[in-house]
Amino acid sequence: MIVTRNSLLRAKIMDIISSNRMVLFMKGTTTFPLCGLSASICFRLKKHNVDFKGVDVLQDPDLHLFLRELHSPKTMPYLYIDGKFVGGYDEIVDYLESAERFDGSFAY
Repeated sequence: MIVTRNSLLRAKIMDIISSNRMVLFMKGTTTFPLCGLSASICFRLKKHNVDFKGVDVLQDPDLHLFLRELHSPKTMPYLYIDGKFVGGYDEIVDYLESAERFDGSFAY
């Protein structure tokens, strides 16, 4: 079996998302986001005391590029819940607002 860059990165992503219920691939950390979109989503999740893992894609340029190749939109952050891709910033905001409207709180 030939091991490629993509297969290694795909395995890394699968390992991260299978080990954590909610994962936010972002620029920066959850305590120090390095872009406004990542900061906005972190704020929204923290506001509801949601337990999530933040992954700083700036620490792994290959992972960052692969995620951008894998998904549309091409900008971070990206959210996965229960191993499923929710989307980029706009989709995440829509998802969170829908969850808030449903019962006044956030449940995932």
